[in-house]
Order: sequence, then structure tokens, then C-alpha cells
Amino acid sequence: MPTDLEAKITARVIDARKKAELDRRDLADALVLDLNSYGHYERGRYAFTIDQLFILSRVLNRSVPWLLGLDTGLTEAEDELLACFRNTDDSGQNAVLSVARSMARERPRPDSGS
Repeated sequence: MPTDLEAKITARVIDARKKAELDRRDLADALVLDLNSYGHYERGRYAFTIDQLFILSRVLNRSVPWLLGLDTGLTEAEDELLACFRNTDDSGQNAVLSVARSMARERPRPDSGS
């Protein structure tokens, strides 16, 4: 029987998998499991190991703290963006930063009253 924490972690993995439009086979392959064995994890029969959570973090573009349900102060979208950023090579990171900087400059600033 899974603990409450294990059940919450599993629910987060399933939620992230669905939002990433991945199927169970994708995660089974990433964890080097057959589909039947992976199904035991999603049904709560087995708990994910720490090593597996790091693999899932990379595949699902979510941080391990998010998978664990820890409060990092980031929204779900911010956590996903940061994980995607970290999973990108240097040229991709530079492109994302360039776009983000450009968007931040275009954002209307609140009137300072001067």
C-alpha cells in the first residue's frame, strides 16, 4: 500500500505525463521497464525510486522538487519552463533568453507617477 506521499508523487507523474502528451510506453522506455512493470508504478503498487524521479524529471520537463510536491515558490508553468531550459543546449538557452529579454522590454511598465 503506497504512503500518502508516494500516491501524491505518482499523481504528479501521471499529470505531467498527460500534459506532456506522452503515453505510458514513453515513460516505461525511459525507465528501462516493460509496459506491464511500469503500470504497477502508475497503479501505486510500486513507488518510484530517487533515481527514477531524476529520469522522469528530465523526460517530463519537471523538477524533482515539483514531482515531490515541495514548495519551491515557482508556479507549475515556471517550473516547467526552468526544467525545459535546463534540458536545452547552450544555443537553445541563448535563444530562450533572447526571446525572454525581448518580451520583458516590450511589457508595459506601471506608471511611476513622475
